[in-house]
Amino acid sequence: MGGMASGGMGLLLYGQRTHDAHPVVLKAPKQRDAEARLRFTREAQALASLDHPNVVRLLDIDSTSDGLPLLVLEHINGPNLRQVLQRGTPPLGFTERVANDLARALDHCHRRGIVHRDIKPENVVVQGEGCVVIDFGLALVDVDRAGRRLGQTMTPVGSLLGTPPYVAPEQLGDASQVSSAADIFSFGRLLQECLGEGPSRDPRRQRWLDLSQQMCRLDPRHRPQAKAVLDLIRPSSHARRAATTSAAVRPIIGSVAGGLLCAAGLLAAISWWPHQTSSFKLEGLLADPDGADVTLDLANGEILRIEGRGNTQLRLPGGGKWSYGPLHIQGNANGYVVLRLRDDDGRWQLTVRNDP
Repeated sequence: MGGMASGGMGLLLYGQRTHDAHPVVLKAPKQRDAEARLRFTREAQALASLDHPNVVRLLDIDSTSDGLPLLVLEHINGPNLRQVLQRGTPPLGFTERVANDLARALDHCHRRGIVHRDIKPENVVVQGEGCVVIDFGLALVDVDRAGRRLGQTMTPVGSLLGTPPYVAPEQLGDASQVSSAADIFSFGRLLQECLGEGPSRDPRRQRWLDLSQQMCRLDPRHRPQAKAVLDLIRPSSHARRAATTSAAVRPIIGSVAGGLLCAAGLLAAISWWPHQTSSFKLEGLLADPDGADVTLDLANGEILRIEGRGNTQLRLPGGGKWSYGPLHIQGNANGYVVLRLRDDDGRWQLTVRNDP
């Protein structure tokens, strides 16, 4: 086992599973009173109902010989966002990728009735070109896995849960009654910190600043939901095609799975011309030539034709033969599609064509 640390509402022990040496984190409650155990149980409930690449995974639930409960979590290898921000204002492209991943994570949580209640840079771990949300010790679980409202609370009225300045104004009153809008406020504050202070002449940066102001509105009813934030980040396919300008530009973001993929030209701009087919290229580096996953942002129902170039082979996750393509990929309700890539030289290349 590794070292001990303290985080949020629990004690953390870093180590490895004995049967496969997989790095893990063991989390135990700091206190042993009834409220601490209930809160710990609630965190386990929250994590057990979540399954998303941008949310830390619960691997197992265990206990010590004297009955102390333990959560066995995946170990996310990378600095947290606070450590990144301490180096200075990050590039805009980095902030855009973090915002995209965080919006996806929160949308996944909120759809399942879970409010994190402590979104802050310390609870966002940067992994490769993506990020992962951790520490659900303050999470509010509003529904059980069957969709029934729990109606339970462990938060006394007037108690402060969350971390200023990220905590939403309504959370300062009765934190047990907050909605998913509280996470959006925290997300907006985090986004503002990533963007830096002051207005910008860069229209891209100003667009993000404007979005963060919407997310930080005092009235929670006027804040966008996580799904709406995603839609603002990536406009719908219909909206792009209906644009009156000569071309509507959408970024395609390659994200990381398992820390195998190194960034190299993963951000590509696509020009969408009405009633015409567009093609573009994506390329990157593989840290492991045996294969890695790439995630493409796709609107629901949007179809792309994807071919491998050079030595790059590709297939859909879950089996099938490796191929140079073409694969016809259709966007799903989650808004993204995963491809499995392999290349003997470690540098993958794809040609992507829109099928109208």
